[in-house]
Amino acid sequence: MYSLINVILGASNSTRATVVALLLIVILVVIVAFLLFLKFFRLWLQAKLSRADVNFFDLIGMWLRKVDTRTIVLCKITAVQAGLTLTTQDLESHYLAGGQVANVVRAMILAKKKKIDLSWEEATTADLDGRDVFKEVQSQGDANEGLDTEVRQ
Repeated sequence: MYSLINVILGASNSTRATVVALLLIVILVVIVAFLLFLKFFRLWLQAKLSRADVNFFDLIGMWLRKVDTRTIVLCKITAVQAGLTLTTQDLESHYLAGGQVANVVRAMILAKKKKIDLSWEEATTADLDGRDVFKEVQSQGDANEGLDTEVRQ
């Protein structure tokens, strides 16, 4: 390290300026990476400990796409703990489409408990149609009936 400093100090002014500029860029990148780590670490750890497969880079991508990372991660944790197999991308795309992710996940869990055959596609279609999927599942009496997925005008 000491010899590197001697080389830098003994170099020409342009070489010294280049090395200092590169050093400042590296320090800036490290600081940004550390701040991103701090921002998402708690949420990532919560997902990891709950066995919800949420990648750290997925969190950063959601943040860049202006997706509410907390909503997605908590819904993913809830779904995983209820035994549903939903991907983070499923939840995120429904969020980006303007859907109520938490409501749909709650409806899927209730449908599973009531043994109602309800797919993610059916639930999200109904939600994006403006219907309250959770209330519809709640009102279902017959376990074999399923959810009415006909688009209403």
